[in-house]
Amino acid sequence: MNIQEMSFMEKLVGVITVPGETFKYITEKDLKKGLIVILVMAILSGLAGATYFSKRDIDTPFGDIRFQMSPFVAVINSITYLTRWFAPSLLLAVFAKVMIGVGSAKRLLAMTSFGSIPLLVQQILRVIDSQIITSAEIKQIIASSFSGDGFVTRFLNEGLKVLNLFGIITVILTVYAVRENYGSSTGKAAQVTVFAYLAYVFIRTLLPLI
Repeated sequence: MNIQEMSFMEKLVGVITVPGETFKYITEKDLKKGLIVILVMAILSGLAGATYFSKRDIDTPFGDIRFQMSPFVAVINSITYLTRWFAPSLLLAVFAKVMIGVGSAKRLLAMTSFGSIPLLVQQILRVIDSQIITSAEIKQIIASSFSGDGFVTRFLNEGLKVLNLFGIITVILTVYAVRENYGSSTGKAAQVTVFAYLAYVFIRTLLPLI
């Protein structure tokens, strides 16, 4: 099979089913198509975030502002979720440049956009969950998170957000992407990926909007 014979949908499915082979056929030209995945993911994140927010118990001196604020929350969630893809990809390019050598940053962005399919699935499930979850359940979830303002606690909370099941699958796919783009060994690609994501979690701990 050559690059021209692999369609957009085949590549989307292939990065999950046969990532080692599929990433070989993702080129710089696929970045525009990959951005479709990222934009849909961001929109779904905004929709889910706004719905969750509308069900939270929020007492303010101005009364119930949940529904007035929901559109704003949706926009902020959509914009900030874009960094869930771009920031780690940028860090990957930097670490790979230092640890491995020359590679195409644009192609890496294309690969990581296709490799974000698990995060897209996560956002679809979040939209569904946001429709059926109750305010009481949201309150319980918030209460079950690590409490405290210390750096370690915040780091753990951010780590769990990034490296949940869908995040871990994305990290694994990223290893394939780095290996293919930079022509490195799997071990070296894994090192680059782990360092990049740890750096990303560290940055998120310092800057929650990233």
